[in-house]
Order: sequence, then C-alpha cells, then structure tokens
Amino acid sequence: MSIPCPRCGARLERVPRSNAERLIYRKVLSCGSCGYRTAVRRVPFESLTKFVFSPHTHCIQCGNARVRRMPRRDPIDRLSAHPISVLLGLTFAPLYHCNPCRLQYHDWRKVDPAYRPAPRPAQPVED
Repeated sequence: MSIPCPRCGARLERVPRSNAERLIYRKVLSCGSCGYRTAVRRVPFESLTKFVFSPHTHCIQCGNARVRRMPRRDPIDRLSAHPISVLLGLTFAPLYHCNPCRLQYHDWRKVDPAYRPAPRPAQPVED
C-alpha cells in the first residue's frame, strides 16, 4: 500500500531512522520528488494495552492478533519473560505463538475468530 505525498502526489518511501528516531517514531517516510518528510509516532505501551484489555489474545510484544495456539513449547523460539505471561504460565494457561516476532507466550483467552486460519480442504485419497 503506497501513501501519496500531500505536496506533490508522488509515492512516499520508507527511509532509515537514526537511533533517536527509533525511540520516538515507528516509521519515517520521505518523498523522493519534493523532499517532504513525515513520521508515524510510537504509542507508549500500545501492545501491552492491547494485550491486557482485548477480549481476544494478542501478542504481548508486538500486539499482533494473528497468533496460533501451540500444542507444546517450541525449543527454538523464545518464551516471553513478561510478568503477565509468567503468571499465566504458572496457572497452566495455553501457549500461543506470534510468527512475526517469533515469541511464545501464555494466555487464557482464545484467538479472535476473524484471524483464525481457514480450514484446509480434505485431500482426495488415491487408490
């Protein structure tokens, strides 16, 4: 999805952020034609707020709703050390996995039905 420049209408491109900009901005966009520059600010504690107050589970690190339930812990991906996830793990809450940030965490809530993957059609068996 391309965002048009408000000045000239050309396409805005993402540009590398400085270390200071990484703390304040989620992404920085710049126009190659006119040099217009804009940024999207970070919202403090956005993913934690989403995790705590949502009726469905979200990733505790990035806030992603497209997570999947794991039957058991995957030894390759890391397990969240967030205090909420640790406490939920002590109560034997199910384990979920966020693919973009490769994090496993515990939560009692279910995945939002809007983000559940569609069931695969049955494959015909050949004789």
